[in-house]
Formats: sequence, C-alpha cells, structure tokens
Amino acid sequence: GMEESEWTRKGLDVAIALDMSASMLTRDVEPDRLHASVLELEELLTKLNGGRVGLVPFAGIAYKQSPMTSDFGAIRSYLRDLNPADLPVPGTAVGRALAISLELLGAGRAAGDGPKEKAAAGEDGTEILHPYAGSKYKVIVLVSDGEDHGSEPLTMARRAKDLGIRVFTIGVGDPLAGDL
Repeated sequence: GMEESEWTRKGLDVAIALDMSASMLTRDVEPDRLHASVLELEELLTKLNGGRVGLVPFAGIAYKQSPMTSDFGAIRSYLRDLNPADLPVPGTAVGRALAISLELLGAGRAAGDGPKEKAAAGEDGTEILHPYAGSKYKVIVLVSDGEDHGSEPLTMARRAKDLGIRVFTIGVGDPLAGDL
C-alpha cells in the first residue's frame, strides 16, 4: 500500500505589514481589530509550510520589526507583543508600510548590498559573489482597516507589481463602522 513519490515545495518570502493605528483598537470585531488580525496572522503562520516571514508594523510610520526569518515562533512572539502605544507617530501610512515591506523583501537592492551567497568561480578561479535575493516568490500581506493619510499606497503597490511582488490586502473591521 505504500508508494514513494517526490515533491518539491516552493520557498515563499512573506512580508507582513500590520496596521497598528489607534483605529485598529475598534471593537467592531472580537476582541478588537488588531487582536483579531494577530490571531488570523498566527493561523497563517501555522499554514505556511516553509519559507521566510518578516514583520512591518505601521501607523504614521513603519519599521522593520524583524528581518526575514524562518523562525515563525519569533514572528508569533513579536505579533503578540505589539502595542499601538509603542508607535510614536499617529495616523496610517500604508504607502510607507509597503515601501518598508519592499525593502524587507530585498526589492531594489543594489549589487554588493546585503548578505552574500557563493555563485560560481570566475575565469581566474576567484569566487564571484552576488547579493542574496531570497526566494523567487515574494508577497506582501497588508492588514489594515483601510485608512491612509497621504502616503501614496497605489504608487508603492504599482512598484511591487512591477517587481513581480504580489500584494494581498486584508481589510479588518465592519464596513458599516466607517473605517473600512
């Protein structure tokens, strides 16, 4: 009854951009938008089978919470510890979150930047090193209640598309509450 088969899994680099603005504490979903989002993201991490994940919390500013990592436990820990009060600039800058997510994924990295990987030997026998680009498959998961305060998110989304990076947006909240 046993049959051997070979299968391969594609590595996936995922940048999670999570809205940490004050409006994410609205209780139109249980327990509130932010904590419901964290629970769903933890479920996503459970379903990811390999690959790497990075975290970009944002409000009026965005920052890299973690580098790309295959340590999903660390990402879960960061998610649980996030607090909107820790972001000093109020508002919601979706465009900035997308820009930081692109940086996290290595988009636009110049030759010579970042970690190196061995590519091949040159004609004279010396090693040729190229920037480590991570997985061929890159995505941004943007979780927000939909507000933006002039950060040009469509421009950054077009840039992601031009680079072959998909942006998946997840709206959180009740559309009748007025923020989504």
